Amino acid sequence: MGDVSHIYRDALLNAVRNGTPFVGLFTTMPAADGTGGVEPTGGNYIRKAITFGAPAAATPTGRQITQSTTVDFNEATGNWGTLIGAGIWDAVTGNLLVFKLFTGSATKVIITGQIARLLSGSYVIIVP
Repeated sequence: MGDVSHIYRDALLNAVRNGTPFVGLFTTMPAADGTGGVEPTGGNYIRKAITFGAPAAATPTGRQITQSTTVDFNEATGNWGTLIGAGIWDAVTGNLLVFKLFTGSATKVIITGQIARLLSGSYVIIVP
């Protein structure tokens, strides 16, 4: 990104957290351009509102916002498949803003009767 100020980085991060961002889950990750991602369908799945704290210093450089509350998805009334990542949208049916792949044990198979949960601090967005 080159040499930019914290003000610029914070403006980008605040554009994500202002209003009501929504988090959704992926069974297939999107391409680098944000297309082609697959979310669970049916089974009581719906994107959920997510809250981020104020921009703060990132390590080793840059600025970041961190998920500040736990997000509980609806109880699955059908199998959702293997969840491998999550994305942030600007509305419940809006535009995909950012996405990330879960790592290691964070991938999860959700079946009928289970609840997917993103614990506070699980989602961090960094502008280097």
